[in-house]
Amino acid sequence: MNLDTQSVIKNIALEEKMLKDLGFTQEQLDKKYAEIVDFVEKDKSKGDISVIPQGYFLHQTLSKAYAKKYLVNDTTMKKTYNSLKGEDKKNFGQLSDSVLYNKENNSKMIDLDANYYRLYLVASKNKVVDVTKYQQDLLDKADVKGIKLSKLKPDETIF
Repeated sequence: MNLDTQSVIKNIALEEKMLKDLGFTQEQLDKKYAEIVDFVEKDKSKGDISVIPQGYFLHQTLSKAYAKKYLVNDTTMKKTYNSLKGEDKKNFGQLSDSVLYNKENNSKMIDLDANYYRLYLVASKNKVVDVTKYQQDLLDKADVKGIKLSKLKPDETIF
């Protein structure tokens, strides 16, 4: 089996495991993306707006869900906060307050999705969490019959 074929198989297996772990179905993602496309098509008369690429939509959606499921806890939030300095630390304090408030009160905040994405970006950039290891662990659990999959390369990860 050539490397390109193995890369595609790994990506499909990883995406299936990740969707299941993060509580999505492919149909839900397809529907949400179609809603975005429809919204943009209807609003094109208002100016230059365009649809985000589907791969970027998948990346954002799954990283927000990952942050919500795995990063919104006191330990991770404190480690992330302590990894920052100055203005970044102050800004992260406000972000973490809003995310934790939402978790405790089960409320819907206007900018909450963006805050989950920022949390994911800051935590992964500062190496508080290892999202590649999370994805490799999921891939290791994938049931791909008859194929021994190699370790994920950086360009094979979903986020």
